[in-house]
Amino acid sequence: MSGSKVMPQPTRTCVNWPIIWSISLVLLCAPGSVYAQPGRDKEELSWDRNVEPMFRRYCYRCHNADESSGDVNLAQDEDPGRILQHQRTWSTALDRLQSGQMPPQDEQQPSHDQRRIMLAFLQETFASRDCDRERNPGRPVLRRLNNIEYDNAVYDLTRLDLHLGKNFPPDPTGYGFDNNAEALALAPAQVDIYYSAAQQIVSALLAERGKNLESVDAIFDVDETGLREFSTQHGLAAEEPPDRQQARVALNRFASHAFRKPVEEFYVNRLLQIYDQGRQQQDSYDVALGHCLTAILISPSFLLRIEDDQPGAIGPYGVSDYELATRLSFFLWSRPPDEELLNVAANGHLHEPAQLRAQTLRMLSDRRNRALVDNFFAQWLDLRRLETHQPDPAVFPEYDAQLQRAMRDEANLILLEIINEDRPLTWLIDSDHTFANARLVNHYGLPPIASETPIRVELPDRRRGGLLSSAALLMLQSDPARSNIPRRGSFIAGQWLGTPPPPPPPGVPPLNTEEQGQARSLRESFELHRSAPTCYACHAKIDPFGFSLENFDAIGRWRDTELGLPIDASASMESGEQFDGIVGLKDYMLSKRETVLEELSRRLMIYSLGRGLEASDQCVVDRMVQAASKSEYRFSALVLELVTSIPFTYRQNPEY
Repeated sequence: MSGSKVMPQPTRTCVNWPIIWSISLVLLCAPGSVYAQPGRDKEELSWDRNVEPMFRRYCYRCHNADESSGDVNLAQDEDPGRILQHQRTWSTALDRLQSGQMPPQDEQQPSHDQRRIMLAFLQETFASRDCDRERNPGRPVLRRLNNIEYDNAVYDLTRLDLHLGKNFPPDPTGYGFDNNAEALALAPAQVDIYYSAAQQIVSALLAERGKNLESVDAIFDVDETGLREFSTQHGLAAEEPPDRQQARVALNRFASHAFRKPVEEFYVNRLLQIYDQGRQQQDSYDVALGHCLTAILISPSFLLRIEDDQPGAIGPYGVSDYELATRLSFFLWSRPPDEELLNVAANGHLHEPAQLRAQTLRMLSDRRNRALVDNFFAQWLDLRRLETHQPDPAVFPEYDAQLQRAMRDEANLILLEIINEDRPLTWLIDSDHTFANARLVNHYGLPPIASETPIRVELPDRRRGGLLSSAALLMLQSDPARSNIPRRGSFIAGQWLGTPPPPPPPGVPPLNTEEQGQARSLRESFELHRSAPTCYACHAKIDPFGFSLENFDAIGRWRDTELGLPIDASASMESGEQFDGIVGLKDYMLSKRETVLEELSRRLMIYSLGRGLEASDQCVVDRMVQAASKSEYRFSALVLELVTSIPFTYRQNPEY
């Protein structure tokens, strides 16, 4: 099966050492090498002589294989060439060094000059990556369609809303998304499931045949024009019976759509053997053709996103236009390419930057872009849990399905506005309006409106606006009966800023919310809890975010008091930065917009490629952030930079 190789080939035992030595010398001597050696001509920035002993003295003591404080092991990168392979970890270390958070205040501190040298070394190391020469597309992946993609593909082929994927086993996730190649294996048990689903699809087609459903009849019927066009392009044997000629054209057309590229003649001939057997058994034309449709629907070329290898190719090569169309369409729409995109691919123009950009912008403005909201943003921001999260009815009896739907609609419409109208991504954090109906407006304490459907609502202050202060996100990061300070803080630190805390250690005592029989506020309880040395290191990084959101209860409703006392929503970061309440948090997050943008870019890249990121992918992430920053943080800038990148438009053979 062409392009189906996914595992590396066995290691060759015959090595051409002279060639390897030559390549090594070229890499060592080449200017702008990916692993440059900053400071090699400056004594103070010499890694071996000066810098490494500083990191060993001030950092490795707590960040090594045996004692990886914060789940960070810096000592594993004693070879400075490895720092770029773990750039994200070292970028965090640089930020901590710069802000004075590392080493902790109770540890021995480097002098001012030592800190300056450590910072300069890391900054020069990061700058040494030559992104202009970086052409690594990353490891090739082979992934099956997930359940949502499967249903969309079936609908596009048949125009029948069957939703069979909802009855399949749930898709596992990898790196936070359910379209990850490593998670989407094709097990033998799933083949049986897909075979049963294919039979159901064909049965539905046969049942709807002749009921004036143009989409169904078009699968089986081929008019004279269709026969003539096919004969011009492929040829039809004159001695072939008319029904077999019609079956040939119909199968070629259906298989090409199903496989997302032109199907080869030998495959159609194999399908026709199935058709012939059916006819010999006195099956009607429709039933015999249905057997062939079943075979197409259980083919790996339909169920898997297969890309062809280039035998003998060394290094990266561009994917075909059809493969690029499939990458683009499943990224933006979670479904196969439409006719326009396939036509551009058929003409061989999709790989041209202008055409690729034009098609991307067209697809971003199409209503099918809703898939980005439902499948990318909803997983990144945990919005899918909205359907199953249930607040405690004894504490919040006013919460019901209508309020849940209003919360969901608000979040979806905020995201759709950012995509459809190409609004700044900073609107995720803060904006001067939201989308609400009468029920949600009442929940927010805003001036009443009469609309039962969500409409744009201008906001009187900054307590609302953006997703950060939406009821949906606030509720999902709460417990059923109360807000949850560390969960909210961890969500912001991890999902928005890319610095998730490590899992809590075993044996953490439960939160004590009482003192001598008197209830404490949640903040008082956590201040006491995090005062323990074993807890403080992590809580100090996440609790400030949670404290600033304490004016919102567990269903995202504003409150000024808790237990009859005024709520303290002030927060202080380890770096000394302070902010108060949701408005202060929004200002803080806006000041970190580049960090938020970088994390969004990383997540978007993982989602689009179906794999975890590699060290070389950081170049693309950096370009995405730069492109968005230059275009007022427009979402389209991120996407355009991503879809024209080497990892998105190139691949390499598995053995390399």
